[in-house]
Amino acid sequence: MRHNHGISSCSSRRTNASNSSREVLPFTPHAGKPGTIIRAPPSVSFAASSTIKSVAFRRVYDCGDLPAAVLHDSQGRKISWKTNPDTLDPTIYVPLFLDGLCETSKPYDVLSRSGSYDLIGRFCDRIPGFIQLVVSPIRRAFNSRNPQIICVTLTALEQIAQSSRESGKALIPYLRVLLPVLNMFRTSKASCCNRKRALSDHVLEALEALEKSGGPSAYAAIKYMVPTYESCISR
Repeated sequence: MRHNHGISSCSSRRTNASNSSREVLPFTPHAGKPGTIIRAPPSVSFAASSTIKSVAFRRVYDCGDLPAAVLHDSQGRKISWKTNPDTLDPTIYVPLFLDGLCETSKPYDVLSRSGSYDLIGRFCDRIPGFIQLVVSPIRRAFNSRNPQIICVTLTALEQIAQSSRESGKALIPYLRVLLPVLNMFRTSKASCCNRKRALSDHVLEALEALEKSGGPSAYAAIKYMVPTYESCISR
């Protein structure tokens, strides 16, 4: 009886040890330690989401408080700043214009895209300090599942990644929330915003920019979230 009791106790201990295993994210200090298991990449449905509109951009524009307007000239529509954009607070206005990237109606789409690209270029050296504020609107735009919205947002993300190594490294902790949708469109043949190439080509270009800027840690995170991705640096 004591022998059987001993077997039962050992089995119970193994069961308890198994039940006590802790699920952790990959590429974290706890990954690979005893008693932990790596969390699988999240799956994303290909079903189109409901229409997503900006949280604040449209409201600020409609109230007349946006420091920019649409200028119509012989080359089409472009942004015209009401004040010197270099004097704007980037922690407020970069996220605000990025928030408008999910808009598809005029003039919101023209203003948000032109304003985002312009401000990212002007304040690229300061973006790493408030990177979490720019990730949120980018993630919302990706979650629209709209190829045209994803396309213009990829341009912004690529611009941020290429602006400096600091920006690329600052983005690494957020890749696990940004890349699931990109993995879904990794082979999409939908026309991109300029109609000259497929969305899949733009996705690949953005992933390569993230790897080049963020280094080996960025590649490891990209490879985990987008398993078919191959390093552009080791080619």
